[in-house]
Amino acid sequence: MEYQEVKCRNCGSPMHVAEDAERIRCPYCGTEYVLKSQCNEKNPVRIINYGGRGALFQSYIPAEWDYRVFDDNDSISTLATVCKGLQLFSQDMSAQLLFYPFAFYKDSAPKASIFSSMGIPGLSSGGEYQIDPMSMACNCRWLELPQYARRRIIGITSQLLPGSLSEPELYPVSAEALQPKALRFQQTASQKLQKQATVFPGKFTFRISAGGQLYEGFFATILAQVPKNSSASSTDRITDFLKKGTAFMGAMYGIGGLNTSNWGRAFDILILCQASSSAASSCEAVFDRFLQELKYGPLYFSLQDEELQRVRQIQLQGAMTRQQNAIQASRNLSHTLSQTSDIVNQACQDHSRQMDHIYDHSTDGIRGVDHYRDSYGNTYQADVKYEHIYKNGNTFVASTDGSLQLGPDWEELKK
Repeated sequence: MEYQEVKCRNCGSPMHVAEDAERIRCPYCGTEYVLKSQCNEKNPVRIINYGGRGALFQSYIPAEWDYRVFDDNDSISTLATVCKGLQLFSQDMSAQLLFYPFAFYKDSAPKASIFSSMGIPGLSSGGEYQIDPMSMACNCRWLELPQYARRRIIGITSQLLPGSLSEPELYPVSAEALQPKALRFQQTASQKLQKQATVFPGKFTFRISAGGQLYEGFFATILAQVPKNSSASSTDRITDFLKKGTAFMGAMYGIGGLNTSNWGRAFDILILCQASSSAASSCEAVFDRFLQELKYGPLYFSLQDEELQRVRQIQLQGAMTRQQNAIQASRNLSHTLSQTSDIVNQACQDHSRQMDHIYDHSTDGIRGVDHYRDSYGNTYQADVKYEHIYKNGNTFVASTDGSLQLGPDWEELKK
Protein backbone atom coordinates (compact mmCIF):
# COMPACT_ATOMS: atom_id res chain seq x y z
CA MET A 1 0.00 0.00 0.00
CA GLU A 2 1.24 3.52 -0.82
CA TYR A 3 1.72 6.11 1.97
CA GLN A 4 2.14 9.87 1.92
CA GLU A 5 4.07 11.73 4.60
CA VAL A 6 2.47 14.88 6.07
CA LYS A 7 3.10 17.02 9.14
CA CYS A 8 0.79 17.48 12.10
CA ARG A 9 -0.45 21.09 12.20
CA ASN A 10 -0.48 21.03 16.00
CA CYS A 11 2.97 19.69 16.91
CA GLY A 12 4.76 19.46 13.55
CA SER A 13 5.50 15.74 13.88
CA PRO A 14 5.52 13.60 10.71
CA MET A 15 2.54 11.34 9.95
CA HIS A 16 2.16 8.63 7.28
CA VAL A 17 -1.20 8.63 5.49
CA ALA A 18 -2.45 5.60 3.55
CA GLU A 19 -3.92 6.42 0.14
CA ASP A 20 -7.42 5.20 1.09
CA ALA A 21 -7.46 6.54 4.68
CA GLU A 22 -10.43 8.68 5.79
CA ARG A 23 -9.13 9.62 9.26
CA ILE A 24 -5.68 9.93 10.84
CA ARG A 25 -4.44 10.58 14.38
CA CYS A 26 -1.06 12.11 15.25
CA PRO A 27 0.91 9.46 17.21
CA TYR A 28 2.66 12.20 19.25
CA CYS A 29 0.04 14.73 20.32
CA GLY A 30 -3.15 12.74 19.55
CA THR A 31 -4.69 15.35 17.24
CA GLU A 32 -7.20 13.67 14.87
CA TYR A 33 -7.81 14.76 11.29
CA VAL A 34 -10.65 13.97 8.87
CA LEU A 35 -9.18 13.64 5.38
CA LYS A 36 -10.87 15.18 2.38
CA SER A 37 -11.83 13.05 -0.62
CA GLN A 38 -9.99 15.53 -2.85
CA CYS A 39 -6.71 13.95 -1.76
CA ASN A 40 -6.74 11.64 -4.77
CA GLU A 41 -7.28 14.60 -7.10
CA LYS A 42 -3.92 16.01 -5.99
CA ASN A 43 -2.23 12.73 -6.85
CA PRO A 44 -4.20 11.13 -9.69
CA VAL A 45 -1.47 8.54 -10.34
CA ARG A 46 -2.37 5.64 -8.09
CA ILE A 47 -1.07 2.21 -7.19
CA ILE A 48 -3.72 -0.39 -7.94
CA ASN A 49 -3.49 -3.30 -5.53
CA TYR A 50 -4.98 -6.67 -6.33
CA GLY A 51 -6.33 -9.35 -4.03
CA GLY A 52 -4.51 -7.95 -1.01
CA ARG A 53 -1.21 -9.14 -2.49
CA GLY A 54 0.38 -5.90 -3.62
CA ALA A 55 0.75 -3.60 -6.61
CA LEU A 56 -0.66 -4.89 -9.89
CA PHE A 57 -0.54 -1.61 -11.83
CA GLN A 58 0.44 2.02 -11.50
CA SER A 59 -2.19 4.03 -13.33
CA TYR A 60 -3.53 7.50 -13.91
CA ILE A 61 -7.08 7.72 -12.53
CA PRO A 62 -8.87 10.98 -13.42
CA ALA A 63 -10.90 12.78 -10.78
CA GLU A 64 -14.42 11.33 -10.38
CA TRP A 65 -13.44 8.20 -12.30
CA ASP A 66 -13.39 4.66 -10.94
CA TYR A 67 -11.71 1.46 -12.09
CA ARG A 68 -11.92 -2.31 -12.05
CA VAL A 69 -9.49 -5.12 -12.92
CA PHE A 70 -10.71 -7.77 -15.36
CA ASP A 71 -9.37 -10.98 -16.91
CA ASP A 72 -8.49 -11.05 -20.62
CA ASN A 73 -8.73 -14.85 -20.81
CA ASP A 74 -8.92 -14.84 -24.62
CA SER A 75 -5.22 -14.00 -24.87
CA ILE A 76 -3.60 -16.39 -22.39
CA SER A 77 -0.77 -18.65 -23.59
CA THR A 78 2.48 -20.06 -22.23
CA LEU A 79 4.10 -16.68 -23.02
CA ALA A 80 1.39 -14.75 -21.13
CA THR A 81 -0.14 -17.12 -18.61
CA VAL A 82 -2.07 -14.35 -16.82
CA CYS A 83 -3.70 -11.45 -18.69
CA LYS A 84 -5.13 -8.85 -16.34
CA GLY A 85 -6.77 -5.82 -17.92
CA LEU A 86 -7.88 -2.51 -16.46
CA GLN A 87 -11.11 -0.61 -17.08
CA LEU A 88 -11.60 3.03 -16.10
CA PHE A 89 -14.99 4.73 -16.26
CA SER A 90 -16.49 8.08 -15.33
CA GLN A 91 -19.22 8.19 -12.68
CA ASP A 92 -21.94 8.92 -15.26
CA MET A 93 -20.53 6.18 -17.59
CA SER A 94 -20.31 8.69 -20.44
CA ALA A 95 -16.65 7.76 -20.92
CA GLN A 96 -14.76 4.48 -20.57
CA LEU A 97 -11.13 3.47 -21.03
CA LEU A 98 -9.97 -0.12 -21.42
CA PHE A 99 -6.43 -1.46 -21.20
CA TYR A 100 -5.52 -4.94 -22.49
CA PRO A 101 -2.05 -6.22 -21.45
CA PHE A 102 0.80 -7.72 -23.44
CA ALA A 103 0.09 -11.03 -25.17
CA PHE A 104 1.60 -13.28 -27.85
CA TYR A 105 -0.08 -15.26 -30.62
CA LYS A 106 0.39 -17.78 -33.39
CA ASP A 107 -0.57 -16.41 -36.82
CA SER A 108 -3.38 -18.86 -37.47
CA ALA A 109 -7.12 -18.40 -37.83
CA PRO A 110 -9.19 -20.22 -35.17
CA LYS A 111 -10.15 -23.70 -36.35
CA ALA A 112 -13.02 -26.07 -35.70
CA SER A 113 -12.35 -27.88 -32.44
CA ILE A 114 -13.77 -30.86 -30.56
CA PHE A 115 -14.09 -28.47 -27.62
CA SER A 116 -16.62 -26.29 -29.46
CA SER A 117 -19.57 -28.43 -28.40
CA MET A 118 -18.24 -28.57 -24.84
CA GLY A 119 -18.36 -24.77 -24.42
CA ILE A 120 -14.85 -24.50 -22.93
CA PRO A 121 -13.75 -20.80 -23.05
CA GLY A 122 -10.71 -20.16 -25.23
CA LEU A 123 -10.81 -23.60 -26.85
CA SER A 124 -13.86 -23.17 -29.05
CA SER A 125 -13.53 -21.60 -32.49
CA GLY A 126 -16.17 -18.91 -32.31
CA GLY A 127 -14.08 -15.75 -32.08
CA GLU A 128 -10.79 -14.00 -32.83
CA TYR A 129 -8.78 -16.15 -30.41
CA GLN A 130 -8.37 -19.86 -29.77
CA ILE A 131 -5.83 -21.60 -27.57
CA ASP A 132 -4.20 -24.74 -28.92
CA PRO A 133 -4.44 -27.34 -26.10
CA MET A 134 -1.38 -29.21 -27.41
CA SER A 135 1.09 -26.33 -27.76
CA MET A 136 -0.66 -23.85 -25.39
CA ALA A 137 -0.12 -21.18 -28.06
CA CYS A 138 -2.99 -18.77 -28.73
CA ASN A 139 -4.14 -18.77 -32.36
CA CYS A 140 -5.05 -15.35 -33.75
CA ARG A 141 -4.71 -14.15 -37.32
CA TRP A 142 -2.08 -11.48 -37.93
CA LEU A 143 -3.34 -8.28 -39.57
CA GLU A 144 -1.52 -5.17 -40.66
CA LEU A 145 -1.79 -2.29 -38.21
CA PRO A 146 -4.84 -0.43 -39.67
CA GLN A 147 -6.82 -3.67 -40.15
CA TYR A 148 -5.85 -4.83 -36.67
CA ALA A 149 -6.99 -1.54 -35.16
CA ARG A 150 -10.34 -1.79 -36.95
CA ARG A 151 -10.85 -5.37 -35.77
CA ARG A 152 -10.05 -4.49 -32.16
CA ILE A 153 -12.16 -1.34 -32.10
CA ILE A 154 -15.18 -3.30 -33.34
CA GLY A 155 -14.46 -6.17 -30.96
CA ILE A 156 -14.11 -3.99 -27.85
CA THR A 157 -16.90 -1.50 -28.52
CA SER A 158 -19.36 -4.30 -29.34
CA GLN A 159 -19.00 -5.41 -25.72
CA LEU A 160 -19.57 -1.89 -24.39
CA LEU A 161 -22.39 -0.51 -26.56
CA PRO A 162 -25.93 -1.78 -26.97
CA GLY A 163 -27.44 -2.65 -30.34
CA SER A 164 -25.79 -2.95 -33.71
CA LEU A 165 -22.68 -0.94 -34.52
CA SER A 166 -21.93 1.13 -37.55
CA GLU A 167 -18.68 0.64 -39.42
CA PRO A 168 -16.11 2.79 -37.56
CA GLU A 169 -14.51 5.82 -39.18
CA LEU A 170 -10.82 5.36 -38.47
CA TYR A 171 -8.01 7.89 -38.87
CA PRO A 172 -4.31 7.47 -37.93
CA VAL A 173 -2.70 10.18 -35.80
CA SER A 174 0.87 10.77 -34.66
CA ALA A 175 2.32 7.86 -32.65
CA GLU A 176 5.55 9.63 -31.73
CA ALA A 177 4.80 9.29 -28.01
CA LEU A 178 4.73 5.50 -28.42
CA GLN A 179 8.28 5.21 -29.75
CA PRO A 180 10.06 4.70 -26.37
CA LYS A 181 7.58 1.99 -25.41
CA ALA A 182 7.94 0.43 -28.87
CA LEU A 183 11.71 0.11 -28.50
CA ARG A 184 11.34 -1.57 -25.11
CA PHE A 185 8.70 -3.95 -26.43
CA GLN A 186 10.90 -4.84 -29.39
CA GLN A 187 13.49 -6.19 -26.95
CA THR A 188 10.84 -8.06 -24.95
CA ALA A 189 9.18 -9.55 -28.04
CA SER A 190 12.51 -10.65 -29.54
CA GLN A 191 13.34 -12.45 -26.31
CA LYS A 192 9.91 -14.07 -26.00
CA LEU A 193 9.64 -15.08 -29.67
CA GLN A 194 13.33 -16.10 -29.82
CA LYS A 195 13.91 -14.17 -33.04
CA GLN A 196 14.48 -10.55 -33.97
CA ALA A 197 11.05 -8.89 -34.01
CA THR A 198 9.84 -5.85 -35.91
CA VAL A 199 7.51 -3.46 -34.07
CA PHE A 200 4.58 -1.42 -35.40
CA PRO A 201 3.31 1.33 -33.05
CA GLY A 202 0.04 3.01 -33.96
CA LYS A 203 -2.49 5.49 -32.61
CA PHE A 204 -5.90 6.15 -34.18
CA THR A 205 -8.90 8.35 -33.63
CA PHE A 206 -12.29 6.89 -34.51
CA ARG A 207 -16.02 7.56 -34.56
CA ILE A 208 -18.74 4.95 -34.30
CA SER A 209 -22.49 4.95 -33.69
CA ALA A 210 -24.72 2.50 -31.84
CA GLY A 211 -28.39 2.73 -30.89
CA GLY A 212 -28.73 6.16 -32.50
CA GLN A 213 -25.92 7.58 -30.34
CA LEU A 214 -22.60 8.84 -31.74
CA TYR A 215 -19.39 7.93 -29.94
CA GLU A 216 -15.80 8.95 -30.52
CA GLY A 217 -12.51 7.84 -29.08
CA PHE A 218 -8.89 6.83 -29.50
CA PHE A 219 -7.13 3.52 -29.89
CA ALA A 220 -3.42 2.75 -29.50
CA THR A 221 -1.35 -0.41 -29.78
CA ILE A 222 2.16 -1.67 -30.44
CA LEU A 223 2.45 -4.86 -32.47
CA ALA A 224 5.54 -7.02 -32.90
CA GLN A 225 6.09 -9.70 -35.52
CA VAL A 226 8.82 -12.17 -36.35
CA PRO A 227 9.46 -11.54 -40.05
CA LYS A 228 9.24 -14.42 -42.52
CA ASN A 229 12.68 -14.64 -44.08
CA SER A 230 12.86 -17.07 -47.01
CA SER A 231 16.60 -16.45 -47.37
CA ALA A 232 17.49 -17.58 -43.87
CA SER A 233 21.00 -18.86 -43.35
CA SER A 234 21.76 -22.56 -42.99
CA THR A 235 22.55 -21.97 -39.31
CA ASP A 236 19.10 -20.44 -38.78
CA ARG A 237 17.45 -23.34 -40.61
CA ILE A 238 19.32 -25.88 -38.47
CA THR A 239 18.36 -23.97 -35.32
CA ASP A 240 14.70 -23.91 -36.39
CA PHE A 241 14.84 -27.64 -37.15
CA LEU A 242 16.24 -28.41 -33.71
CA LYS A 243 13.63 -26.20 -32.05
CA LYS A 244 10.84 -27.95 -33.92
CA GLY A 245 12.27 -31.33 -32.97
CA THR A 246 12.45 -30.32 -29.32
CA ALA A 247 8.94 -28.90 -29.52
CA PHE A 248 7.66 -32.14 -31.06
CA MET A 249 9.12 -34.17 -28.21
CA GLY A 250 7.54 -31.67 -25.82
CA ALA A 251 4.17 -32.11 -27.49
CA MET A 252 4.40 -35.88 -26.99
CA TYR A 253 4.84 -35.37 -23.27
CA GLY A 254 2.44 -32.43 -22.94
CA ILE A 255 5.08 -29.73 -22.42
CA GLY A 256 4.98 -27.23 -25.25
CA GLY A 257 4.20 -28.14 -28.83
CA LEU A 258 4.88 -27.72 -32.50
CA ASN A 259 3.05 -24.42 -33.04
CA THR A 260 4.91 -21.50 -31.44
CA SER A 261 3.93 -17.85 -31.21
CA ASN A 262 5.26 -15.53 -33.91
CA TRP A 263 3.68 -12.16 -33.12
CA GLY A 264 2.34 -10.19 -30.20
CA ARG A 265 1.08 -6.92 -28.81
CA ALA A 266 2.49 -4.68 -26.12
CA PHE A 267 -1.01 -3.49 -25.22
CA ASP A 268 -4.36 -2.43 -26.64
CA ILE A 269 -5.78 0.77 -25.16
CA LEU A 270 -9.14 2.21 -26.16
CA ILE A 271 -11.08 5.19 -24.81
CA LEU A 272 -14.72 5.73 -25.77
CA CYS A 273 -16.83 8.83 -25.05
CA GLN A 274 -20.29 9.97 -25.98
CA ALA A 275 -19.75 12.68 -28.59
CA SER A 276 -22.20 15.01 -26.85
CA SER A 277 -20.86 14.52 -23.31
CA SER A 278 -18.61 16.89 -21.39
CA ALA A 279 -15.94 14.18 -21.20
CA ALA A 280 -15.47 14.28 -24.99
CA SER A 281 -13.38 17.47 -24.81
CA SER A 282 -10.83 15.87 -22.45
CA CYS A 283 -10.95 12.42 -24.07
CA GLU A 284 -7.53 12.56 -25.72
CA ALA A 285 -5.86 14.20 -22.71
CA VAL A 286 -7.08 11.39 -20.42
CA PHE A 287 -5.99 8.82 -22.99
CA ASP A 288 -2.47 10.25 -23.39
CA ARG A 289 -1.95 10.68 -19.64
CA PHE A 290 -3.05 7.12 -18.96
CA LEU A 291 -0.69 5.87 -21.68
CA GLN A 292 2.15 7.86 -20.15
CA GLU A 293 1.67 6.79 -16.54
CA LEU A 294 0.66 3.13 -16.82
CA LYS A 295 3.20 0.65 -15.45
CA TYR A 296 3.06 -3.00 -14.42
CA GLY A 297 3.55 -3.67 -10.73
CA PRO A 298 5.71 -6.48 -9.29
CA LEU A 299 2.61 -8.59 -8.56
CA TYR A 300 1.73 -8.80 -12.28
CA PHE A 301 4.91 -10.71 -13.07
CA SER A 302 4.65 -12.79 -9.89
CA LEU A 303 1.22 -13.96 -11.04
CA GLN A 304 2.74 -14.87 -14.42
CA ASP A 305 5.45 -16.99 -12.79
CA GLU A 306 3.02 -18.69 -10.40
CA GLU A 307 0.60 -19.63 -13.16
CA LEU A 308 3.42 -20.86 -15.41
CA GLN A 309 4.68 -23.10 -12.59
CA ARG A 310 1.15 -24.48 -12.11
CA VAL A 311 0.81 -25.16 -15.84
CA ARG A 312 4.19 -26.90 -15.95
CA GLN A 313 3.32 -28.98 -12.90
CA ILE A 314 0.03 -30.06 -14.47
CA GLN A 315 1.79 -30.84 -17.75
CA LEU A 316 4.50 -32.80 -15.93
CA GLN A 317 1.91 -34.78 -14.00
CA GLY A 318 0.12 -35.48 -17.27
CA ALA A 319 3.38 -36.58 -18.88
CA MET A 320 4.15 -38.88 -15.95
CA THR A 321 0.63 -40.32 -16.07
CA ARG A 322 0.93 -40.95 -19.81
CA GLN A 323 4.33 -42.54 -19.27
CA GLN A 324 2.96 -44.82 -16.54
CA ASN A 325 0.00 -45.71 -18.75
CA ALA A 326 2.40 -46.56 -21.58
CA ILE A 327 4.51 -48.75 -19.27
CA GLN A 328 1.40 -50.48 -17.94
CA ALA A 329 0.09 -50.98 -21.47
CA SER A 330 3.47 -52.45 -22.45
CA ARG A 331 3.33 -54.79 -19.46
CA ASN A 332 -0.22 -55.81 -20.32
CA LEU A 333 0.83 -56.42 -23.91
CA SER A 334 3.84 -58.48 -22.79
CA HIS A 335 1.63 -60.49 -20.43
CA THR A 336 -0.90 -61.06 -23.21
CA LEU A 337 1.82 -62.11 -25.63
CA SER A 338 3.28 -64.44 -23.01
CA GLN A 339 -0.12 -66.02 -22.38
CA THR A 340 -0.68 -66.35 -26.11
CA SER A 341 2.74 -67.96 -26.49
CA ASP A 342 1.95 -70.42 -23.67
CA ILE A 343 -1.36 -71.32 -25.32
CA VAL A 344 0.34 -71.84 -28.68
CA ASN A 345 3.11 -73.92 -27.10
CA GLN A 346 0.59 -76.05 -25.20
CA ALA A 347 -1.41 -76.60 -28.38
CA CYS A 348 1.78 -77.64 -30.18
CA GLN A 349 2.63 -80.06 -27.41
CA ASP A 350 -0.88 -81.55 -27.42
CA HIS A 351 -0.75 -81.86 -31.18
CA SER A 352 2.68 -83.49 -30.96
CA ARG A 353 1.41 -86.02 -28.41
CA GLN A 354 -1.61 -86.80 -30.54
CA MET A 355 0.57 -87.29 -33.60
CA ASP A 356 2.93 -89.51 -31.60
CA HIS A 357 -0.05 -91.60 -30.49
CA ILE A 358 -1.28 -91.84 -34.08
CA TYR A 359 2.17 -92.85 -35.30
CA ASP A 360 2.51 -95.41 -32.48
CA HIS A 361 -0.74 -97.10 -33.41
CA SER A 362 -0.65 -96.57 -37.17
CA THR A 363 0.37 -100.26 -37.78
CA ASP A 364 -1.99 -101.82 -35.28
CA GLY A 365 -4.61 -102.70 -37.88
CA ILE A 366 -1.98 -104.18 -40.19
CA ARG A 367 -0.48 -106.29 -37.40
CA GLY A 368 -3.96 -107.38 -36.08
CA VAL A 369 -3.51 -106.33 -32.44
CA ASP A 370 -5.55 -104.34 -29.91
CA HIS A 371 -4.22 -102.36 -26.98
CA TYR A 372 -5.27 -102.93 -23.38
CA ARG A 373 -4.51 -101.07 -20.16
CA ASP A 374 -4.44 -102.29 -16.55
CA SER A 375 -5.39 -100.32 -13.44
CA TYR A 376 -1.81 -99.01 -13.13
CA GLY A 377 -1.80 -97.55 -16.63
CA ASN A 378 0.44 -100.19 -18.16
CA THR A 379 -0.39 -101.06 -21.77
CA TYR A 380 -0.42 -104.47 -23.42
CA GLN A 381 -1.11 -105.87 -26.88
CA ALA A 382 -3.30 -108.84 -27.75
CA ASP A 383 -4.62 -110.47 -30.88
CA VAL A 384 -7.76 -108.81 -32.22
CA LYS A 385 -9.67 -112.09 -32.08
CA TYR A 386 -9.82 -111.87 -28.27
CA GLU A 387 -12.39 -109.59 -26.66
CA HIS A 388 -11.44 -110.19 -23.01
CA ILE A 389 -7.95 -110.24 -21.52
CA TYR A 390 -7.27 -111.17 -17.87
CA LYS A 391 -4.09 -110.64 -15.86
CA ASN A 392 -2.79 -112.10 -12.65
CA GLY A 393 0.77 -110.96 -11.99
CA ASN A 394 2.70 -111.93 -15.09
CA THR A 395 0.13 -114.48 -16.23
CA PHE A 396 -2.39 -113.55 -18.94
CA VAL A 397 -5.53 -115.39 -20.08
CA ALA A 398 -7.63 -114.46 -23.14
CA SER A 399 -11.23 -115.24 -24.01
CA THR A 400 -13.31 -114.57 -27.11
CA ASP A 401 -16.69 -114.37 -25.32
CA GLY A 402 -15.87 -113.62 -21.67
CA SER A 403 -17.24 -116.90 -20.39
CA LEU A 404 -14.23 -117.67 -18.20
CA GLN A 405 -14.93 -117.79 -14.47
CA LEU A 406 -11.71 -116.73 -12.71
CA GLY A 407 -10.95 -115.97 -9.13
CA PRO A 408 -10.72 -112.51 -7.44
CA ASP A 409 -6.98 -112.36 -8.05
CA TRP A 410 -7.56 -111.85 -11.76
CA GLU A 411 -7.95 -108.34 -13.29
CA GLU A 412 -9.70 -107.80 -16.60
CA LEU A 413 -7.80 -105.34 -18.77
CA LYS A 414 -9.54 -102.42 -20.48
CA LYS A 415 -9.20 -101.44 -24.11
